Amino acid sequence: MKKSKTLRLVVLSLLLVSIISCSKEDDKINVQQNVASFSISKLPEIPEFARSISVDGEERKFILLTEKDEELLFNLSSKKAQYFGKKRVLYGTVTSGGITENAFMYLGENGFYLSFTKDGKPYEIEKNGRLDFGYDYLMKSNIERISSKKSYIMKILKDGYRSKKLVFDENMINKFLNPVFINETKNASEANYLLVDVGLQDHKSIDTYKCQTELLNDQKSLSSECDFFDTKEGRRPKLDFIYIEKNFKKKAITNVIESIAEFTDGEFFIDITSSGPHFLEESMDILENDPEAVDEFVERISDYTNAFAHDSAADDSSDQKIKLNNFYKKYYSDRLGEYVFGALFGKIWNDGIRGLAGGHSWSGCGGSPRYESASFVASDAGLYTVAHEFAHVVGAGHTERSLNDVMIPSRIKTREHKNAINIEIMKKRMDL
Repeated sequence: MKKSKTLRLVVLSLLLVSIISCSKEDDKINVQQNVASFSISKLPEIPEFARSISVDGEERKFILLTEKDEELLFNLSSKKAQYFGKKRVLYGTVTSGGITENAFMYLGENGFYLSFTKDGKPYEIEKNGRLDFGYDYLMKSNIERISSKKSYIMKILKDGYRSKKLVFDENMINKFLNPVFINETKNASEANYLLVDVGLQDHKSIDTYKCQTELLNDQKSLSSECDFFDTKEGRRPKLDFIYIEKNFKKKAITNVIESIAEFTDGEFFIDITSSGPHFLEESMDILENDPEAVDEFVERISDYTNAFAHDSAADDSSDQKIKLNNFYKKYYSDRLGEYVFGALFGKIWNDGIRGLAGGHSWSGCGGSPRYESASFVASDAGLYTVAHEFAHVVGAGHTERSLNDVMIPSRIKTREHKNAINIEIMKKRMDL
């Protein structure tokens, strides 16, 4: 009898502790599901569920509470694809009100980005301020190294340009030596993260080849024009953003990841890297290891600044893309056929174009050697431009304007692919 009474007291004590622990507002424990829950408005900069990924397939299950105390139950698992040198993506589901839909999370250097669908509508949980997606992290270490020897490098460049009789644009070189990593304006809220009902974005684009300018409403004519369904083998591409301008909206990058993941039901996640920071590092290594290698250093920096100067060197988008192709073929020819390569800029070109791609160039359609022009340039005037242009490279064409699809020619409102022909072509070209 005594033992039974003692046992009841122990059980009651444990229940009391459990109830008290569940009363915490910042980091609750859902007793029924045994899942940690967090208030969105009180999230720390890097909450536990957004810690670094250790292994492929790592599972994260957590609840986020809205201001209306609505529960969003996320069930995500990590993907093995690499983004700027690290595993950063988790994909899975979110359940709210008994309805389960898709969810995607990207882990940056100083926080996370989370997008999901609820009741068929897209939502995002965004960092209040600038999220470093990994590119800034790569760039900063190299820029700090270069900046520490700025006067020495500037003298070498001036002398080198003079001896090679090149035009020396000091403003361009200074832009190269002193990129400013801006802090995006924070919302007036003091919260680290904000729940956003995704708005609509505009987009304008043209294509480089005739086979991409037609609407995809006649499969037979397109097949004869571009041999879309030929017997050439598919190949899974990686994506190299050789250059990303400092004020480019990084969320446009996650849209290309999500766009592909959605039409493959979360089965394919493209690897993303950036050769740019490594190119700068290699250039410094050349100079420091051999002070006599001035000519090579000057040539590399000249090629880099001329290829990615937005205002003076490239008056229109086609010039910009030609310069990108020439730079990549000169320095990264061994990557052709493994990477689609792109350059991202913060504003549109003088010709008014927001994005330009080597249409269907991953398969060699349009008269270019296969893979050699598998590239695109894009501005962030529209958040879906990068997803749109990448899709052109791997075979997608424009769709009818009446279709709410990422491949309509202008005023794009979604990252989703809904055209069955486009999806079939892209899957074949990417061997999915």
